[in-house]
Amino acid sequence: MVIIIDDEPILCEVFKLMLGENGCECQTFLSPKKAIAFYEENHSNICFVFVDVEMPVMNGYDCIKIMQKINSGLKAIITTGHSKEKTEKKYGTKFVILQKPFNFDILYELIPPLCKRTCKKEIVT
Repeated sequence: MVIIIDDEPILCEVFKLMLGENGCECQTFLSPKKAIAFYEENHSNICFVFVDVEMPVMNGYDCIKIMQKINSGLKAIITTGHSKEKTEKKYGTKFVILQKPFNFDILYELIPPLCKRTCKKEIVT
């Protein structure tokens, strides 16, 4: 399962649709605090977290830091409307950073190393 966290409801739905069409089960959250509570209960079933860095109340990076206390092996993709370089300078390079807008083909290439599998649906004949 993939957790998607973004304060923009339409982006949550777009990301869920795109990942879902490629075989990923997704749970979306507009609130990092609700996502953390869900992660705490379900972290063993979470493949990776897909999170926007700039959100009100709590930014995505602080959200990830709390999730890392629950599971130090957390894998995450951080999305940002700022430049990748600016985001790396501010938050570091431990996690994958995608600058919005991004091509979904790039996202699909990142999934196998994060999940140790592909999210592409296999067609059984």
